Amino acid sequence: NCWYLLSDFYKAAEHYRESLTISREIGDRWGEAISLNNFGNCYEALGDYREAIDRYEQSLAIFREIGDRRGEAASLNNLGNCYRALGDYQRAIEHYRECLQVVQEIAAEEGYFTGAPETLWRLYTGLGYSYQALGDLPQAAQAWKQAVEAIEWMRGRLARVEFKTGFMRGKYFVYRHLVPTLVELGEPGEAVLYAERAKARTLVDMMETAMAQGPEIVPAQLQTASQLLRQLEAAQMAEELPTSLSRERSGLQRAGQRAQAELEAFLSQLAQSNPLLYDTMSVDPERISSYMDSVTSSLSEGEVVLEYFVAGEETLLWLITEDGVQTAARIQVPRAELAEKVRTFREKLNEPPMPGEEATRALQARALGKGLYDLLVAPVEDYLQTASHLVIVPSDVLFYLPFGALFRCPGCETKRELWGGEYLIERYSISYAPSLASLYWPFRNRGDGVYHKALVVGNPTGDLEYAGEEAQGIASLFPRAELVVGDAGTKATVLELIGGGNYDVIHLATHGEFDRELPLASRVYFNQWEPLYAGEMLGLGLRGCELVVLSACQTGLPPEVEEELVVGDELQGLSQALLVAGTPSALLTLWNVADESTQRLMEEMYQELMGGVPKGEALRRAQLSLLRNTMYRHPYYWAPFVLYGVWR
Repeated sequence: NCWYLLSDFYKAAEHYRESLTISREIGDRWGEAISLNNFGNCYEALGDYREAIDRYEQSLAIFREIGDRRGEAASLNNLGNCYRALGDYQRAIEHYRECLQVVQEIAAEEGYFTGAPETLWRLYTGLGYSYQALGDLPQAAQAWKQAVEAIEWMRGRLARVEFKTGFMRGKYFVYRHLVPTLVELGEPGEAVLYAERAKARTLVDMMETAMAQGPEIVPAQLQTASQLLRQLEAAQMAEELPTSLSRERSGLQRAGQRAQAELEAFLSQLAQSNPLLYDTMSVDPERISSYMDSVTSSLSEGEVVLEYFVAGEETLLWLITEDGVQTAARIQVPRAELAEKVRTFREKLNEPPMPGEEATRALQARALGKGLYDLLVAPVEDYLQTASHLVIVPSDVLFYLPFGALFRCPGCETKRELWGGEYLIERYSISYAPSLASLYWPFRNRGDGVYHKALVVGNPTGDLEYAGEEAQGIASLFPRAELVVGDAGTKATVLELIGGGNYDVIHLATHGEFDRELPLASRVYFNQWEPLYAGEMLGLGLRGCELVVLSACQTGLPPEVEEELVVGDELQGLSQALLVAGTPSALLTLWNVADESTQRLMEEMYQELMGGVPKGEALRRAQLSLLRNTMYRHPYYWAPFVLYGVWR
């Protein structure tokens, strides 16, 4: 098994052959069947499917002879995989169906055995592939739906927190097959629901990963949950003890029952005291659907949602208005190609133009922005004729894309013609959301749009030249403002002010950093470079605070975008942490921004806000003020500002 896990299948096969010989010598039929099955796994991994089938059929016969139904199910599933790999899809389906029948018979007799959901999601996935290859898309979609149900059932019931870490990696491909198939079948509404289910898992995974790897960066409530989960984990070791240790098994089982009862009581209390945080600790498809309907019905005329879902060889785009899904587009671009386009575009925007190259850099940005506009927005632009605001729900690599810098220039073929187009931000105000359903609580938490009191923190690290001036200028715009500048901006001071301030706006002009490996460890820095983590922000109690601004954050596309790497989590981590904490709106930046231009933009935006202009439109006007200034017209200066949550 070790050689197999190290992918040295030849050495693994040698040892399985020895094991098979010994099992036959001593008359161990079960050991013989297991060795044959493992032997088949090696041949399958090496692509020798005929030899693998021979071993699996031998193991199947023995498992049936000795009455081992679980072994029978495993062999049937393996045979289905091999026939599918050989292109014999009908025989593959026959074996998958036989496997399913065996699993269901076992479940009817004794309940699902350990490993049954793992078998189910894999066989349903194989069934989906086989039906798809035969052109039976309805059956393929049904099989993949069943695979998703098994995956989500498993995900919700894994006892050990560390097992949950990265659990979905390696399984997102099921959603990536199901969602496009549903669109192709003319079911765009159902397709977007499954896309939302895939996205909804992200924050849950991030929270539980943080509880396992960095419990100190999450609020006390989640630390309590983490402790109870660990007690459950320890108690469930009883199942692994030999039956001879009956006293120890009994003691651990009682401890597990107590921990389970305490956890249920804690979650019940959390549901009452902090329903938003409770909601984000679990994923309920019915609740997601209900929240999506609520958000959709809350849209006003002219407000349009563009929701994306990056699948393997294509990207799906839904256009949603107050009347529901209006259309769905299938954008034929492989994920790797899309990632490269986004990366190239970002590289042209991340740095300011040098003196003398402003025009050249501006044209480069427009040309690349046009390519992305034509790819990602043009397919639905006929539906945008009366739109005034776009809500972008990104996916995967698109979290790194500043949509406002996409460039519309129909028919432009030459560089000269590019001067006649327009940026997306010139046509619409724009906001973002981690998912459509994630806007449910921000809509409920939004205030009256009147800003009386602000907490403004500027340059606590001491190295941002204009951040102090930015903070002073912003504070002067509010009737009441708490201004904290320079060394006074310690973490303890700021947290104390947040805890007792009832601020309408919290503005932090300081360094921020995203953490891709542990998204809830994304952070902003205070005096002495003391970090405030996104995980800590979950417990800040920001309900009543209309807007939180982090004006110096940065993130970037990973150097390599692996097939199963779900990127963008770090942006979701910081934005969702603030939304879960209770604020309806959070303004972040995608890259390091220039101090002087940021000061101008922020002061302009707040002046608009104080005049009663909605947040999304206020940000748009501030961005346009830079765009129309010859010094700051390059997207580097105005494009990185992204508003998450409520735009009104």
